[in-house]
Amino acid sequence: MNNTSSFSSTQEKVFNEKAQQKPINIGQLFRGYLNYWTWFLVTFAIGLIGAFLYIKYTDPVYSSSVKVLITDDKTSGQLSETSVFEDLGISSKREQNTENEIEILRSTFIMQEVVQKLGLQYKNIQKGSVRDVDLYKEGPIQVLLWQPKDTIKGQKIVFLVNSQPNEKTYSLTRNNTKYLVKFGDAINLPEGKLILVRRPGTEGYVIQDMIVDISDVRSAAVGFIKKLTASVVGKKSTVLKIDLTDIHPLRSRDILNEMVLVYDASQVADKNRVMKNTLAFIDERILILSGELGKVEGDVEQYKSNNQITSLSAEGELMMQEVNLYNKSLTEAAVQNEILTGINDLLRKNPEKFEFVPTNAGITNLVLTGLLQSFNELLIERDRAKATLGPNNPTISMMESQLSNLRLNILSNIGSLQRDLLVTTNNLKRKEQYFSNRLGSLPRQERELIEIQRQQGIKQNLYLYLLQKREETALNLAVAVGNNRVIE
Repeated sequence: MNNTSSFSSTQEKVFNEKAQQKPINIGQLFRGYLNYWTWFLVTFAIGLIGAFLYIKYTDPVYSSSVKVLITDDKTSGQLSETSVFEDLGISSKREQNTENEIEILRSTFIMQEVVQKLGLQYKNIQKGSVRDVDLYKEGPIQVLLWQPKDTIKGQKIVFLVNSQPNEKTYSLTRNNTKYLVKFGDAINLPEGKLILVRRPGTEGYVIQDMIVDISDVRSAAVGFIKKLTASVVGKKSTVLKIDLTDIHPLRSRDILNEMVLVYDASQVADKNRVMKNTLAFIDERILILSGELGKVEGDVEQYKSNNQITSLSAEGELMMQEVNLYNKSLTEAAVQNEILTGINDLLRKNPEKFEFVPTNAGITNLVLTGLLQSFNELLIERDRAKATLGPNNPTISMMESQLSNLRLNILSNIGSLQRDLLVTTNNLKRKEQYFSNRLGSLPRQERELIEIQRQQGIKQNLYLYLLQKREETALNLAVAVGNNRVIE
């Protein structure tokens, strides 16, 4: 009971205290804050000024994007280098890896070529009282030649240019040193040799405090790559979306357009490098075979002339038809052996130098096909890295070590395949005994003529086969296209 009465008295006390509290007076509270109106006004003014200055002095940033469809050789309708000898059992499956294509698109190799083609290492920046403005293509100055000295390669060079309308001369200020130069004439600065010209159509413009900014090509490329993003549109899609932000909307658009063109051209160039090597390889084999074929055809003609034989008998013609079927199997084995021998010679010819190998030498061996493709792809990567990183970079040494190991594996596989081909050829030659027994029933002159013509048939079939492949390769080289298409 005592606890209950104590609790009730406490509640009554709290209720009485609340009843005695006065209600909040909004007007009085507002008047209290109003005493500090000057501080509020100053803070608001500072915020407005800060926003104004930020907008005024900060360059606006624009974004451009492009969507590119990546296709493979199977869907592009083009004959691939791996299908040139497909009818001999060569097969190759090569799917486009979109992640690899993204890395290629964002590579320094691609962007450096874009920078050089568009001249993005040179900037015209109009010096202003508030902020400097990058004019891009609207700039009146063009850098016709810039040859930096080795001591300052990679460094940025900035100078001021001034010129009156229709004047043939301009003044160049660099490190507080002023030069008076004629447009189109070379000037030797401490940093290098420079030639400036007016952009066509700007002869009547005043050039006042124009900043000409010259950057290293690689540095400019790296700067643009940092502003570039690429991603796959969907999980099962091969469409890439590439975005680029820049302070000049026209430049971001030009960069993306040129980048797709350079990427496409690099794909075609890579294909053509392999195709040209394949074509040279086939031409070499054709040259050798043409000599051998000419000799054996001369032997046939001479034998017929010496023995006054114009044609074979009916039994001889029948025998010759059977021989031709036998020759077909020997020709296939000979073709495969010729290709393997050619690639083997190509790889052993110069051990210190790496050359593209024809990727059509798998001959029913997927392991060798894969090794040849990997060798060519790694060689392309090595060449690209060499152009951007320099020949002495550790990455180049690592790639060349991988190429050496691949070459050894390829040579080992070729040796194994040629041993298998030797077994096949020996089995075919055992059938010669059957033909020899059949030929024994023919007159000696016909027997000897059939034997010479059999050799002629093998060489002729091989020669015609390589001629056909040469035409296919040459046609593929002429109509080579890239594996991408801009869709938006």
